[in-house]
Amino acid sequence: MRFKKHFYLYPDGGDGGTAPAEGAQPAEGDPAPAGAEGAPAAPVRPKYLDQVSPAKRDSEDYKTLYEYGKLEDLADAMISTRRELNDLKKSQERAIIVPEKDDAEGVKAFYKKLGVPETADGYELKSLSMLNKDSDKEMAKMVREACFSAKLNGKQAEHVGALMVNLAQKGLAMAKEQADLRRQNADSDLMASYTDITSDADRKSAADRDRAGFNAFAEESGLKELFDDIGISFNPKAVKGIAAYARKHAGATINNSITRPQPNSGKKTSYGDGFYKHYGINKE
Repeated sequence: MRFKKHFYLYPDGGDGGTAPAEGAQPAEGDPAPAGAEGAPAAPVRPKYLDQVSPAKRDSEDYKTLYEYGKLEDLADAMISTRRELNDLKKSQERAIIVPEKDDAEGVKAFYKKLGVPETADGYELKSLSMLNKDSDKEMAKMVREACFSAKLNGKQAEHVGALMVNLAQKGLAMAKEQADLRRQNADSDLMASYTDITSDADRKSAADRDRAGFNAFAEESGLKELFDDIGISFNPKAVKGIAAYARKHAGATINNSITRPQPNSGKKTSYGDGFYKHYGINKE
């Protein structure tokens, strides 16, 4: 008798349940067995959540806590998060929100938070406190208005005020230096301006006469300081012009002294011929 071999295949293609060899990998496409390497492990609920009601501990929100396996880990995370929130809150308190253009109150609050006063007079400007003259006060007003127009805060305005004072002081110092230089050369420049007088003695006499007349007019009119400041006192043309006006309207200069008007006196001095010719005086 002869036996025939028959092979029977199970519907799944297997051999009837033969276990795979140890270490063998599943075929591509086969699902990984539970807990196998590479498969995501289901999160394990920490033991400390047993104190929470089942409805809460099994909710999706509470499942986010499963990553903290120990209560200490959860506490550390909460403390760190709270610290970050506090820092964020402080940052928001210091933050300045730019308002919409049509939000008048918001704009007002915005500039107030920046340190901009409500009016130009709100700038203290200690750097301008030494300005006492009316002209200085006008400059201080202009500085305040310019700072307010630019929406500068108080500290920025102080820097601008200090800069303006510094520039003004340097300008005055330079002007004084120039005035001193003109003052030193004033008499020689005045004498040199009498080009139609040939004698040095007569030029000096004419210069002394005009200088005395100019000084008398400047002092009597209260304009001497102004004339000095703006340089008129050192301008030969201005000195001679004002001296001529003083002789005509305020008196006559004789031998460097001022007398009251004597239009009909005809009194003359012993100046040279060039002097009389220069001023158009009839010597006879």
